[in-house]
Amino acid sequence: ETTTERDFHHTSAHSFISSFLPFYSAMLVHTVIFWLKAETTPEEIAAFEAAIDGLKAIEQVHSIYRGTPADTPKRGNMDTSYNIMVTVLFDSVEKHNEYQVHPLHVDLLEKFKDKWEKVAVFDAD
Repeated sequence: ETTTERDFHHTSAHSFISSFLPFYSAMLVHTVIFWLKAETTPEEIAAFEAAIDGLKAIEQVHSIYRGTPADTPKRGNMDTSYNIMVTVLFDSVEKHNEYQVHPLHVDLLEKFKDKWEKVAVFDAD
């Protein structure tokens, strides 16, 4: 891939994404990936997923998406070893920071933290 091709792909992807989010002048994308402990039961997973979905009630959250590894063709740099991925969009870093200390978010962390083998957090603006 040449620099020109890479620039084109980056610009095209940015334009495509921007077309869906034209009202954003500032945005923070907060993605959290969870690897659950092997002994976590299906009922505990369902309760965790319901608690994640409940975060939609937090006023600072613009939108939230929860998913599991997609059944897409495997690639060399792909990691599908996780159990649950959550992506939350915020209008600003300030709203993200308010979300972090919101009681619903704090309660979720306290209630389910013993179910996680590993967690990775990625924040992007």
